[in-house]
Amino acid sequence: MGTPIKGMGNPEVPKVDFGPCCFCNREIEHTGADPCTVTVETGDGRWQVWRCHASCFRERVFSREDGMFDPAHF
Repeated sequence: MGTPIKGMGNPEVPKVDFGPCCFCNREIEHTGADPCTVTVETGDGRWQVWRCHASCFRERVFSREDGMFDPAHF
């Protein structure tokens, strides 16, 4: 049985869990920039999506002196 839809006789809004962070494996709460979505697409058009904490992503992204790869929004 699927998740009840609000307005279809059920006033409750379903809880959305984002699962564990793909870097640290801790649960992700919806706060500020979290969760971030990391999407990877291969050259042949296949793709996959992972969720992570903004801080975990920022710690792992390559940083150059000119700031070229610094995240812009967190």
